[in-house]
Amino acid sequence: MPTTLLADVDSSVGGKTGIDHPKGKNLIGAFYQPKAVLIDVDLLKTLDKRELINGFAEVIKYGAVLDAGFFAYIEKGYERVLSYDKDALTHIIERSCSIKAEVVKEDEKEAGLRSVLNFGHSLGHAVETLYNYETVKHGEAIAIGMVFAAALSKKMGLCSEETVKRIGNLIKNSGLPSDIPGFTPEQYINAMKLDKKVSEKQIKFVLVKDIGKYEFRKLDFDFILSFLKESSLNENRK
Repeated sequence: MPTTLLADVDSSVGGKTGIDHPKGKNLIGAFYQPKAVLIDVDLLKTLDKRELINGFAEVIKYGAVLDAGFFAYIEKGYERVLSYDKDALTHIIERSCSIKAEVVKEDEKEAGLRSVLNFGHSLGHAVETLYNYETVKHGEAIAIGMVFAAALSKKMGLCSEETVKRIGNLIKNSGLPSDIPGFTPEQYINAMKLDKKVSEKQIKFVLVKDIGKYEFRKLDFDFILSFLKESSLNENRK
């Protein structure tokens, strides 16, 4: 029985359980499917605004890489969602669960397709690890990671500036953070090297081609380090 928006739309679906380790996010865990999941939307009225917004980050993720129509809906309707409108909340929960369930049905144990659900999570998990799972919430960290992944996608020629702006604007308008916290690029790389998606000294990144379309790429850490340094310089110029 999930009791937060984050659990309603994400962790209650798919059976993946994880424990955060000092060296990295979700490094210990198992797959254990529940017999049933019961979601009571009225419970969300007991959440403070920050916690509601925190869960909304995962909703944005589904639209950004898997459903352009859903992304357009939340672009127009995010204020209703964040004002605890029951119909809007019910719709985004139903659609998010449906999207994730379809992915999990195809790839229960994350051997391939399910990795798409990690959009924004590579840098996001590094942010959480560097904060020792304090200060910043999961959805907030993922929001930062999605903005970074979108910018990286544009850098690689996969998506347009318009796609980057739409993702960034929805995140900012929702009250989620978008700027990379002031850890060093080297600290981020060291944290990402412990990510479970690392193999052969590369990390599997989920990149965006257009709203609702994604692409997997295995990236060298030197390339990511270079982009982090470039991003840091740009931030310092503002």
